[in-house]
Amino acid sequence: MKKKVNLNDIRIDGGTQCRVVLNQAKIYEYVERMKEGDEFPLIEARFDGSTYWLTDGFHRYHAYTQLGIKEIEVAYLPGSQFDAQLDAIKANNKHGKPLSREDKE
Repeated sequence: MKKKVNLNDIRIDGGTQCRVVLNQAKIYEYVERMKEGDEFPLIEARFDGSTYWLTDGFHRYHAYTQLGIKEIEVAYLPGSQFDAQLDAIKANNKHGKPLSREDKE
């Protein structure tokens, strides 16, 4: 499902970010590309009936916030915070950069 959601309504503190540290250079790159009009995939979340838990798109999320964007379209599925944590692990496995030792701990 897709829906326009206020960024403030998307939780990023629920243990769904597998990385200890986000790649600030990647966020900056996304900011610049967004300014140039590049389109990005929708960020993904789980919705438990009251909260959207971000599962994929943390770098894009932070780029949107740096640009002052208040509302974005989100791809979401119904599910719990735990479902979101599982989805985040699966999403990270799709990306090319492996988890560091700190990330795994």
